[in-house]
Amino acid sequence: MGRKPIVNSELGRRLTQVREAAGFKTRKELAATLEMNAETLGGYERGTSIPDHAFLKLYKDKFGISIDWLVTGEGEMSLSDVPRSPWEPLLAQDRAMYERAMRAVTGTGVLGPVATGPSGFIHLPLFDIHASAGLGMPVGPEVQLGALALDRAFLRAQGANPENCSIIAASGDSMEPSIPNGALLVVDHGQTEIRHGHIMVVNVGEDLLVKRIRRRLDGLVELISDNPAYPPETVGRDMIDQLRIVGR
Repeated sequence: MGRKPIVNSELGRRLTQVREAAGFKTRKELAATLEMNAETLGGYERGTSIPDHAFLKLYKDKFGISIDWLVTGEGEMSLSDVPRSPWEPLLAQDRAMYERAMRAVTGTGVLGPVATGPSGFIHLPLFDIHASAGLGMPVGPEVQLGALALDRAFLRAQGANPENCSIIAASGDSMEPSIPNGALLVVDHGQTEIRHGHIMVVNVGEDLLVKRIRRRLDGLVELISDNPAYPPETVGRDMIDQLRIVGR
């Protein structure tokens, strides 16, 4: 007897719902249609990993699914308007709703109000500030655009306090392969102490960065990129007072 699949995310449940409603009995069948790895798709449906905005847009383009519904569960799913064949022309969605949803799934920011969802789920806020996994992303205004539901137990298993978390998006390739460009990240804003060797979101001057952080014996701090094409950056003594740990 096969094991019952474990789903840690309401987003994962909705992805599974779309697949089954579109007539794909297995993840392997859908993965072949989407030209992606079946294990990656499985991780998204189980909720053990979070898809980036490019993947969510793929569902919109091929199945006519409202990204707003896919991310938040609010509004209409719109699957009834979609031809069974994913290759047939799809009906266009309302442009304003589409653009708002796209901003939500690519957004980031600081901690805002957190609401409790059903069955141990928690809705984490999404903001429209990007954390750079590159040479630095200027910090902009903090505007909450939506929320993403995740399992509290799953967050705690990753060492995070669910009540302190929000969703951010990485911009750039300096943290690849660990963090692809556009990947959504969960940040615990309660962890603001430097943790040697850990990936953290940091604010240096006017830039918001996601980097692996290392404190040197001389008291200086190095920001490390996992992509070897990017050399380590040292926060010098003249900038150390401007270094702020946003979260882990």
